[in-house]
Amino acid sequence: FLLYHPLTRKTEQRLHSYLGCDGGEDPVNGTYDYLIRWGSRRRPTGRTFRPEEVVNSPRAIRNATQKFDALNSLSLAGIPTPAFTRDKDRIGPPGSDAALTYPVLGRDKSHSAGSDIDLIMQERDIELSGQSHHYVQYEPVATEFRVQVFNGDVLKVHEKLLRTEADNDDPHIRNSENGWVFANPR
Repeated sequence: FLLYHPLTRKTEQRLHSYLGCDGGEDPVNGTYDYLIRWGSRRRPTGRTFRPEEVVNSPRAIRNATQKFDALNSLSLAGIPTPAFTRDKDRIGPPGSDAALTYPVLGRDKSHSAGSDIDLIMQERDIELSGQSHHYVQYEPVATEFRVQVFNGDVLKVHEKLLRTEADNDDPHIRNSENGWVFANPR
């Protein structure tokens, strides 16, 4: 059974078609070999719903949506990430021995579409930005991709593209508010 979240419906429809299995936002009663969670942490409501194996636990999905936890998991697995910290005292000016140097991005615990980004160019910006949950080293980007991997296989690749010109043309922040979206690569 492919259990999906309403926000993952488009991808779920393709995956559902590819796998040829039952699916939906709430599983029906029955015995299934697998429960594949596609963005949904929801507990099945059917009393007789008992899959033999679960792919993507609620905890794994939470780790993917809680960006600090995701960065930490990737880093611990040896996957390169930008430097990150929760400790604002580990941020300093360029040329210092600080763990992160300006500019950095202040982020909320969970976020989507880059709606929470605080661009921090100097120490005073940390005070002005409010209460960021964590900080990520700003890395200049020429091209950005989102790769969806399932069981070691690449399912989908999206490239971040500028779709619309926005009033805020800040080159440091490539989010949906500034006209950037993930789309099929050119």
